[in-house]
Amino acid sequence: MIGWQRMSDFFVKHFGDEPEIACCAPGRINLIGEHIDYAGGQVLPLSISLGVSVAVRATRQGLLRVVSDEYPGQGIVTLDGSTAQDGPAGYVLELARMTETTSAQIAILSDLPVGQGLSSSAAIGIAVQCALLALKPDAVMPSARAVCRAAQRAEHLALGTSCGIMDQYASMFGSPGNAILIDTWQETHQAVPLDSLAGCSIILVDSGQPRELSASQYNQRHAEMTGALNEAKRLCGGFNCFREKAHDELLTIAEAMPEPANRRMRHLLMEQRRVGRFQDGLRERDLKMLGRILYAGHCSLRDDAEVSTPQIDTLVEMLCSTPDCLGARLMGGGFGGSVLALFESPPDEFLMAGLLRDYAGETTLGGRWLQVEPGPGAWLQSGRGSWRSVAEWL
Repeated sequence: MIGWQRMSDFFVKHFGDEPEIACCAPGRINLIGEHIDYAGGQVLPLSISLGVSVAVRATRQGLLRVVSDEYPGQGIVTLDGSTAQDGPAGYVLELARMTETTSAQIAILSDLPVGQGLSSSAAIGIAVQCALLALKPDAVMPSARAVCRAAQRAEHLALGTSCGIMDQYASMFGSPGNAILIDTWQETHQAVPLDSLAGCSIILVDSGQPRELSASQYNQRHAEMTGALNEAKRLCGGFNCFREKAHDELLTIAEAMPEPANRRMRHLLMEQRRVGRFQDGLRERDLKMLGRILYAGHCSLRDDAEVSTPQIDTLVEMLCSTPDCLGARLMGGGFGGSVLALFESPPDEFLMAGLLRDYAGETTLGGRWLQVEPGPGAWLQSGRGSWRSVAEWL
């Protein structure tokens, strides 16, 4: 994560003064539980040590002035709250509106790779809101969960992505050494220790295939899942959340549905079961079981959710054939992005370089890999002083 000194230098370079407040919000990986958070499922992500840092200073100009290292050729963008904006600028404007901020200088820096399924947009949503809220110490503060919901809503409105709340929630409430089991229906969570993965490596491999969720079929999959759930609800006499009903009962209903509703519903039900089994594997320290669950999850994302691509499938199969790789799967919304792989020991760099050369030969895409580590949830920092957890502050 980017520290205060680099944020301050970037801020001074563009605005002339030092920032008052900075907020850092991490990206996330999702161990298991893909494409079920918007259906009220339980998911198992963890926040990582990479993320987005936002530095801010209050002004009296009546304008929002925004600069980001993600758009180096764009310089400072001036936003007027009365003017509609599209894309990233519109997203920042929507986040500012949700904190009732009309005048501020905002600098956004990131060490989080974009387009790899690490939820950079959710991290921006948390970091921008919390930094702006911290400029108003006397105001009535929303809850941490309300900030997550607002960031989710801003993505819906400004970026056109019908995402669930998992990404924002993981960025807010993550903790080092733990995954976080999120009940997206009840909006509750609990820490899940990752002690059993000591000595293992969680690897993320970029497929080289850019992921544009709003321009992809992600929203279509969301709509198809919602439609399948509504039909299941009608056929079984109703429920508030699908997890209230017996798994086998809903699976029988799902199998009788027409295409593609049957497969969308089957993915939801089986992926939810995999979340529970993955926790069992962690408790039992059964690494091979964890690997099998990851690969089974990928097969479901490929065949039932239909969010994978031929290139991603190739990468998953290559990884699963690599020594010490326990299992791998597509991670994130799909239609490009990254593959998550669990290795029993740190992978050999020479071996990984060879794998990526073979992958490039098969697909003409250039991939890259990195090892990710669990990190803390969002935090605030004022000047060069100590930092504090946003979840505990709100």
